[in-house]
Amino acid sequence: LQLGSYHPIHTTASDYLAYLRWLRDERDGCIVVLNFSRRSHLVRLPEIAAEAECLFSTHKKTGIFQTLAEIPLAPFEVFIGKFSEN
Repeated sequence: LQLGSYHPIHTTASDYLAYLRWLRDERDGCIVVLNFSRRSHLVRLPEIAAEAECLFSTHKKTGIFQTLAEIPLAPFEVFIGKFSEN
């Protein structure tokens, strides 16, 4: 989570933190989303037409694929996924 270039997402959101880490000429990356609230959220990233493989989540199964266009988050959920844009 420290390697690669850091790109914050939705910097004005107060209930969650989301960012990307890009690797290898910005074709491979990781997404990290932390929901700090008691409410569910739908994080929308329509500019990223990829799916992320779940590496860790407090609510989703490891190994599942999640579309990055819309990421549903349960209250206090953590989601970390890896993806490639071809």
